[in-house]
Amino acid sequence: MKNIVMSQYRGVENEQWSAPDIGLYKMNTNAAMFDRKFGCAAVTRDHVGDVLVVSCEVTNGRIEVDVAEAVAARHGLHIAIEAGLNNLVLETDCMKLSFTKRNGNKVVHVLARSSVKY
Repeated sequence: MKNIVMSQYRGVENEQWSAPDIGLYKMNTNAAMFDRKFGCAAVTRDHVGDVLVVSCEVTNGRIEVDVAEAVAARHGLHIAIEAGLNNLVLETDCMKLSFTKRNGNKVVHVLARSSVKY
């Protein structure tokens, strides 16, 4: 059974990535907007902080930022589930999904910005 949990915003004090509980995997996702395309990225780590899955992609077209963030979440979930990681906590810096400060989402932010190069 696949268990996917959206983490809750923890407030201003949560400015760095925090590990999930043992037995869970935390996925951070992000989107980056460019002129006529957008990038999506996801990083999934275990309770120790070891990176298990990383992905990024770029898509042509213009969409709303919140929609791009949702596409990034969907993209990341698809990749992680394909890799057999089912007990996931999803975290993003999009307040309409589930919010974490950018410093807690830094790796995936840089990856999303880099996706335009690939």
